[in-house]
Amino acid sequence: MRVAVLGGGNGAYAAAADLTEQGHEVRFWRRNAAALPATITLQDAAGEREIRLAQTCAEMGEAVRGAELVFMPDPAFTQPDNARRFLGRYGNPFVAVGADPRGRAAVEWGVYGVPETFVVGRNGRIVYKLIGPITPSNLEQTLKPEIEKALKAPSS
Repeated sequence: MRVAVLGGGNGAYAAAADLTEQGHEVRFWRRNAAALPATITLQDAAGEREIRLAQTCAEMGEAVRGAELVFMPDPAFTQPDNARRFLGRYGNPFVAVGADPRGRAAVEWGVYGVPETFVVGRNGRIVYKLIGPITPSNLEQTLKPEIEKALKAPSS
């Protein structure tokens, strides 16, 4: 599967390495393109190894073009300019877009276990929510199977 991973944080690097190792064609973009490595060192229960990415991209559009899955790990209180730039460049498919700089709406909507990780299906709906940090155990036993299930599900 063609996967675009967007971002320069630890979650993006981990996702790019893991999805590549699982056999997916990963195109990796981050704002500071000069800092993008061609390989990522993955360290987990199986040991440490170098993972060679399919492609690192200087332009976000290059990464997402033709992608079947766009993976964008982002902090709970991400920078508003990231969201505006993404929507301005690729269009806004949403009915409404808002910001929650103080986290009040997040609390009212039940976001209570920061960090939280969401797996979004091909249809744009949340198919799984992990409350709390990603650990080696829940990554292997829960999150990876949920991601694989989302990747295999039809887009409708």
